[in-house]
Amino acid sequence: MFYLVTLLLCAFSATKGQVISGCPLYGCSPGGTFSLDSVITSADVEVAWTAQLENSTTAANVQLGCVSNENNIVCPTSKGYVSLDPKTGKELWRRDILVKPSLPIMDVNGDIIGSDGRSLVMIDGDGTTQPVIKLNVPVDSIYSLNLLDIGAFLIVSKNGEVIAYLINGVPLASLILTGEVDGHDGIFHPMAQPVISGNRAYILTEFKPKAQNVSKKFASRLIAIDVNKSVTDRIAVVWFMELQDQSSLLHQPQSNANSHPPLSPNALKLVHNHTNLLLKFHPKITPRKRYKLFVENNINKVKTGYFFISNLSSHYSDNKLGSGNNQSWLPSLLVQNHIVYLSLSATQITGDTNDDSSTSKMIAIKDLHNQGTVLFSENKPLSYLASVRNQFKQGHKRTHIDSILIWSIGKFNGNILEGVDFMTGQVMAKTNLSASFGEDINITSQLMVTFVKTKYCFNFGIESKANGAQTFYFASMEYDPKLNTTQILSKINSPGNREIVGQIISATTTNNKEYMLARTVDGGIFALKINNDT
Repeated sequence: MFYLVTLLLCAFSATKGQVISGCPLYGCSPGGTFSLDSVITSADVEVAWTAQLENSTTAANVQLGCVSNENNIVCPTSKGYVSLDPKTGKELWRRDILVKPSLPIMDVNGDIIGSDGRSLVMIDGDGTTQPVIKLNVPVDSIYSLNLLDIGAFLIVSKNGEVIAYLINGVPLASLILTGEVDGHDGIFHPMAQPVISGNRAYILTEFKPKAQNVSKKFASRLIAIDVNKSVTDRIAVVWFMELQDQSSLLHQPQSNANSHPPLSPNALKLVHNHTNLLLKFHPKITPRKRYKLFVENNINKVKTGYFFISNLSSHYSDNKLGSGNNQSWLPSLLVQNHIVYLSLSATQITGDTNDDSSTSKMIAIKDLHNQGTVLFSENKPLSYLASVRNQFKQGHKRTHIDSILIWSIGKFNGNILEGVDFMTGQVMAKTNLSASFGEDINITSQLMVTFVKTKYCFNFGIESKANGAQTFYFASMEYDPKLNTTQILSKINSPGNREIVGQIISATTTNNKEYMLARTVDGGIFALKINNDT
């Protein structure tokens, strides 16, 4: 097990020189950075192949995208997972054993662990499937799996269950986010994909009382939870913050987790401790196999750039997508250097549906271990979050970033790409994307980012309605912080004029050819072959 944990800790470690080329889990790292070691940095790009993973009427979870390493791509389908060759798009294997699963986590060999909330499955890179683990108490509507430093992964349900497992399939701990607010018992329901720093998870929640006739509106809450491989207190709420008044409170654990004494209105109840697990596994995955799953290293001393991009047209609720503006907006989180960044609307902050949905905030919260403190809170358009981590492929010269910026693209201010200081929120750079592209555009996918030489490079999907025709593109651009200039590198028609959604991933094959891969809203996927001069 020591060897296993050592492998877990070194994959994203720049000091070890071993970095997965690609995007091995949701957000490409446990902190949700959406940072790639390779993106398009030139105009010399061509469509390499296209594939249809399932038809548009049954496609599920396409808004998540896929995961990848150097030689493997795995995407969720409505029935399980499918693996493709990044060079040719050839289907390597397909396993229809789950129902609308979330994104899995992948190791350097292409092995994955995935779940749909009812079962856990481990599939080797060659398609060999280990015995499926049936969860004794299934959970519905889970977010994508995420990784902890201790060699474990976390499953978080939208209904309030938080469950940790060792990567050999042994259950570690569980927690249900029940509590009492203003005299009302209820559950704190996670609102967005949780993010992890080390062994601490940050979960953005909304409180839903058990009683059906409660008219009171409840503010959202950010909860910090620690998970440890200890004899006691394996999972515990450390602190939480009410986002409406931005007050941070230290969680006071119960003396007896099984008795559930009354708590103060601002406390959370621990429903399960290490002796009362929510899940029972049968059969167990044998621990003899060394799963090389990885987590991000601590980079406190490394300067890092941050980027935000608005969820302009790829709004979805459950499995529904659309390039229109009629569907609900989703909040998002990112954690880097012990700072949690949130983007959410006024309605999501206060719980009051009468609040103007066009008023949203970007909040930065510094984790001081036992409490959180707000660094800045600015009125910003609702955004997807992304950041540059100081990680590059083995053999590449490591680059230190001099410009520490957070970026957003505004829905309500004309598609303005804006860079702000990551500590203060002060605007440092601004450019009009529609003017840069020469047409009105919407962003349809997650923003993917890296730092190459002296410039930030971005990849994302866009929607154009120039001349009344709806057209979808794959776009790449760069920003030079020294010159304070942006440049469009390429704008490529999406094959079949299909909307690009989810996280865009990269893969570098054995012949050193680089590919960018994007999912489309109708269940398809395509690859772009890159001829970078970097």
